[in-house]
Amino acid sequence: MSKTNKAMDLPIVELQNALEDIDANRNKLYADYEPQGTINAFFHNGDFYFAPAYLKQRLGLNENQIRYLWMKRGLTDTFINRDNEVDYNKVIKKNKRSYRGVLVNREIIEQLGFNFS
Repeated sequence: MSKTNKAMDLPIVELQNALEDIDANRNKLYADYEPQGTINAFFHNGDFYFAPAYLKQRLGLNENQIRYLWMKRGLTDTFINRDNEVDYNKVIKKNKRSYRGVLVNREIIEQLGFNFS
């Protein structure tokens, strides 16, 4: 039943809502030009990244649980940091500044129908 009812799949719903929010507010997406104010996401070398601060603000109390499920399902890439599996260890360098980001799988973004290029 859960396969047919996508509304019950909270991690996918939260990922789709976050992507829709970024798509609607492209002025907070750091792609070719640095946005004024806060940066919610990055598009770098064909990959899409969420800013960890944005996810913390957006997901609230459920952040750790949802991000853990994203990692386990392969929606976001995982990295090893001090013997722990994390999703935020990817460093993005833009205009001589370094940022950390949560890398979202390209296939998932395409399946959900988003294009940030």
